[in-house]
Amino acid sequence: MQRQNLSPVSEKDQLGLNPVKLPLKRKRIQDDAAQNCSRSADSSSPAREKHRIGGKKFVLKRNFSQISTNCKSISEACSSERKRMKKDTDKNESAVTPPSIPKSASITMIRLKGKKLNDTASSFQKDARSSESKVTEKKTTEEQKVRNIWIIGSSYVKRGECGASQKFGENLGLDAKVQWFGKGGMRWSGVLPRFYEELSTRSPPDVLIIHAGGNDLGLTSAQQLSSIMKTELMQLHKEFPSMTIAYSCINQRQVWRYGSPWKINKDREIVNHTMRKAAHCFGGVIIEHPCLKFFDNTIFVPDGVHFTKKGNELFVTSIRSTIKNILQSMQRKQI
Repeated sequence: MQRQNLSPVSEKDQLGLNPVKLPLKRKRIQDDAAQNCSRSADSSSPAREKHRIGGKKFVLKRNFSQISTNCKSISEACSSERKRMKKDTDKNESAVTPPSIPKSASITMIRLKGKKLNDTASSFQKDARSSESKVTEKKTTEEQKVRNIWIIGSSYVKRGECGASQKFGENLGLDAKVQWFGKGGMRWSGVLPRFYEELSTRSPPDVLIIHAGGNDLGLTSAQQLSSIMKTELMQLHKEFPSMTIAYSCINQRQVWRYGSPWKINKDREIVNHTMRKAAHCFGGVIIEHPCLKFFDNTIFVPDGVHFTKKGNELFVTSIRSTIKNILQSMQRKQI
């Protein structure tokens, strides 16, 4: 049953002039609902704000982690690059500079109980000794190179070989290989053919000594003979510039086959004088025989041409002293 409103209704109310007044209870309900909505709105705003801040923090945290991973990868790449560069530099240094021998290995050698010497130290010392020995061997081989010497000429050379071996021994007692090519009655025209004949089977000598021309005196004029001798020796020097040519002067005799002694002796002096002046043209050396005098009977045999034992010794001594000087000058040039 519904309750009836027994309150009297005024005329204004009946006519609709007064506004309708809601009951008090309904108004309270509306006010409470409004308050609740406002409260809910107020309570929801801080939650949204918190959600926004949390999202920002998450984004920042993710960005920071990404940056840290990037930095880590960059640092790893840099470290690997540094290692590679260090390896390259170590390789270059090892290629340029030889490994140094440690002082402990080279100076001190520790002998342990029941063990051998330090292997590394011994190997270093062996390598050093082997290198030093190789250098010294190379120097000694260069310094002690055996020189070849040829002596070509007439019967004086042939007889002088026997006298040289008796007085000085093999190779004139010098640090060289001396070979004698003497032929009795040889003239100047036979010198170069004999030289080239021997050259066909062996290498050219370091020193060439020629004693010839005396058997041509009286058959060829002094001027013509000296001109031929000079020209041929100059040509020989052009062909073999490293070979030293030594001209042995025509010695005195008591007897000459193709003329009077005073006439032949004069031609002999002309030829020897011309060859002394021409020695620089063929880069040669002159061998003098000042002790061989024609009036000394002790140095000649009865034929007045060949030498006795004493004469051979004097003849060979002059040649030997000249060869010795040539070898010494060659050694000085090497140094």
